[in-house]
Amino acid sequence: MATRTLLRQRAIVRTAVAACALTILFPSTIVHAEAPPESSHLARKPIYDDLPPLQPKPQPSNDNNSTTLPSTTISPTPTGRLASQIRRARLTLHAYSSFTEDSLNNLMSNILTRERSFTSTIASLAPPPTSHERIMPGALYVLVAAMSGSIVTRNRNILLRATVPFAVGVGAAWIVLPVTTRNVADLVW
Repeated sequence: MATRTLLRQRAIVRTAVAACALTILFPSTIVHAEAPPESSHLARKPIYDDLPPLQPKPQPSNDNNSTTLPSTTISPTPTGRLASQIRRARLTLHAYSSFTEDSLNNLMSNILTRERSFTSTIASLAPPPTSHERIMPGALYVLVAAMSGSIVTRNRNILLRATVPFAVGVGAAWIVLPVTTRNVADLVW
């Protein structure tokens, strides 16, 4: 019930106007168009460690004639170390992704080669169009013959119940689909 009064359109408009007025009249922070003054920058603690100067100050030497420059040692900065770690991680990730991509491409090529071999083998089993052999009706005849062999031997020995339907089906295939059965026999042997 209390939320209904707050969700009315007039109440929402009044609340928005009041929030804008409070923000304009009593700002909590100063908004700068560019950078904040240097005084506020110095009061904050830096987020990076203090870095040593890149070149050490030259030490006064006892020999005024020698003008040797001191050896400069530049230690890697935290940003440089982070950049090198990111680079190494990125290159490692790229190497693994390239290896995975190559493996996947090889796998797909192998699968497609096997599929092409399988389809060409199945296509070679079909009879030539000149034989006028119709596959679908012939396959149905062979299936019915195998089922009739099962019906004939239903109350017989387990050995007969296993072999007679197969033998009747193969015999029917040689009679009804001779060319296709010859192609399958050549493939099997």
